[in-house]
Amino acid sequence: MLLGGRHYAQKGFPHSASNRLGKRLRELCIENEYDWVVSVSYPFANHLAAVKWTPPGTRLALYNLDPYWNNGTYPKYLAEARAAEEAAVYQKVNCVFCTPEQLQDYQGPAFRGVLEKIHPLPYPKLAKPRVQQTCPIQFDRECINLLYLGTVYGDIRKPEALFRLFERAVKQEPRLRLYIVGKKFGADADRYLTEYSEKLGDKLHCCAPIPPEQTTDLLLRADVLVNMGNTVRNQMPSKVVEYISTGKPILNLSVDERCSSIQILKRYPLCMQSYQKNNIESEAQALAGFSVQFKGKTLPWEQVESIYGDMKLDVVAREFANTMMQAQNGGK
Repeated sequence: MLLGGRHYAQKGFPHSASNRLGKRLRELCIENEYDWVVSVSYPFANHLAAVKWTPPGTRLALYNLDPYWNNGTYPKYLAEARAAEEAAVYQKVNCVFCTPEQLQDYQGPAFRGVLEKIHPLPYPKLAKPRVQQTCPIQFDRECINLLYLGTVYGDIRKPEALFRLFERAVKQEPRLRLYIVGKKFGADADRYLTEYSEKLGDKLHCCAPIPPEQTTDLLLRADVLVNMGNTVRNQMPSKVVEYISTGKPILNLSVDERCSSIQILKRYPLCMQSYQKNNIESEAQALAGFSVQFKGKTLPWEQVESIYGDMKLDVVAREFANTMMQAQNGGK
């Protein structure tokens, strides 16, 4: 985890920090004689450092686990130059992994010479849930507890759609409670949270982020898990896969019918899809009924893995390893 130091910044890092990272990477490669370096990108500057500093003879794989800053999210007037920059980097590496939603970004002319190196992989998170640590956040078991776990963005996710729907649903079913647990990013997110906290009182609970070791415990104790789909076309919130692993009922809110969460959740039996396109009162009534009907219900893990067998952690890991072995053997 080379980006864990004080020099890391969200949209990139200073040239001097990139050089420090690269030199440390080269030292580790020489010391340990690694066969592969796998650069996990966010930001893309991590890939640039890996390409520059990985020693000759050490194979390099790039993993675009989070595509938010990659070519598909750039405006049209910058997209061509950005794609060319990214394709030039891919010429220098052995293989590239991306999320399935991102694969369409690589169909343009800039990537024709490197397309065979690009391999889609589902998020490696579909595994039988195991509780590592107990989370101190407590739910009232007399209530019906809805949980959103993750970052609340004011732009790429539209929190107002969730709050507007919940505000009406709780009038129809007063036992509903909504827990927002995670980071808040952007002025709009803070504004929505403040506004609806005042409106909803103790029916809305906003909590600080929790350690990763506590997430499974909290997910398994919630009655309904809430996902806000991204408005970024080529990115699905990775927590959707964790949600599915639990077998819990899921509310998926999509303000755009091209939302990448929709296709994966169409397979899931305990999912309510809200588009915010229909009459909001009828959707609120549907949410209240869904929450009451499925409170306490959980799909057994065996059913989850039979539905999503292609996304199981061991299947994804095998595909990852096989792709690298083929690249190591010259594509054979």
